[in-house]
Amino acid sequence: MLNILLQTLPGVAITYQGEELVMTNVHLTWEETLDPPACNSNPEIYESRSRDPARTPFPWDDTKNAGFSTGDKTWLPVGENYKTVNVKTQETAQNSHLKIFKRLTKIRKEPVFKNGTYKGVLTNSDNVYSFKRQLDDQIAIVVLNFGKTNETVDLSAAFPLIPKQMKVYTSSLDSGLQNE
Repeated sequence: MLNILLQTLPGVAITYQGEELVMTNVHLTWEETLDPPACNSNPEIYESRSRDPARTPFPWDDTKNAGFSTGDKTWLPVGENYKTVNVKTQETAQNSHLKIFKRLTKIRKEPVFKNGTYKGVLTNSDNVYSFKRQLDDQIAIVVLNFGKTNETVDLSAAFPLIPKQMKVYTSSLDSGLQNE
């Protein structure tokens, strides 16, 4: 969902390696830590100083070392979930975070997202944030549920001129919505 937000807001969208896969940070022990700020600290506080958990090898596939290296081991360890969180698995899945990310980067090139105005609105839910991007007669509505439960929101109150039916161009994996 954060990728949806970042790719549809105005401005520069920055993606750090692995975010397109929803790759998680890897926990490293004091002995595995290589980042100088962490190594120059001590075992009690090294985790707060280390950048290593976010700099582990990118998972290309489910082979040894996640397809990142053919060596015996990598500089930093590969994440434990690389068998399922990797490019190959997500490219072959019917729907995946990588496929959503690719749709988002394509959508981001549309004129309404490149040059359109932005209007954020509050809905009748504390968990849902919506905004409209508009360029001339082209309108895109982005609806994001930051909560853990399903929410019903009345978008017609926030956006009185939107059509009664709209197309879904991309959605999160758990939304249950079909993408256009």
